[in-house]
Amino acid sequence: MDRTPPSTQQPRTDWHPADIKAALAKAGGYTFARIAREHGYVSNAPNSVLHKPWSHVERIIAGIIGVQAADIWPSRYDHRGRPLKSRSSRMRTQDSRITNRGAAGNG
Repeated sequence: MDRTPPSTQQPRTDWHPADIKAALAKAGGYTFARIAREHGYVSNAPNSVLHKPWSHVERIIAGIIGVQAADIWPSRYDHRGRPLKSRSSRMRTQDSRITNRGAAGNG
């Protein structure tokens, strides 16, 4: 009979967008528009981080709030806190390999 206690640790989930916005406001009145201005992005660009991975902006937001980006978006990071590769970046890498092979064979 297995006597191992059941895991009491629940899987971590990403913060809700409203919680991220509230934490930014609490951390000095930050908004996504302010982040955009201070970091040279188009005014609504940082909003996209709420729905799709963007590790650079994730780190900016986490720094403002005072936590690690992996704490806010655990689904986007591995157990060491490194960003998981997105499907689009894997596809770009794969496309460049195919392109480079084709170019090498044409010379």
